[in-house]
Amino acid sequence: MRARPGLIPGAWAESLRRDPPAPVVLRRALGGTTLPAGAVVACLIGSAGRDPYRFADPDRYDIFRADPAHLAFGAGPHYCPATALAGLAAECGLRALLDAMPGLRWAPGFRSAPQGLMTRAPRRLLVRPC
Repeated sequence: MRARPGLIPGAWAESLRRDPPAPVVLRRALGGTTLPAGAVVACLIGSAGRDPYRFADPDRYDIFRADPAHLAFGAGPHYCPATALAGLAAECGLRALLDAMPGLRWAPGFRSAPQGLMTRAPRRLLVRPC
């Protein structure tokens, strides 16, 4: 990313597809013939991003994926318009961080391990600034 900042948008989209921050979203059914009104439904956003019928080699992280089509911020008629703003904020923030700390690296031996069911994030990020 440091050498080719133009890759940041693809990395952002692929990160949201492969490991969304909220892989499970709970909703209440409006009612109908299959689900009773008020039934709790778990929408597995994280699973959708790894659908092998939709994505070739879905577990591989590929910032050059032609259409990452993540669902992290919704889709269809309920698509969140702030998605574009979030992407720009992530890109600007990452560019600023890499400019301010050009030697930033993971701490030796550190591996990011997302935790949690409803929201996923590592408990800590160990880096070395030089």
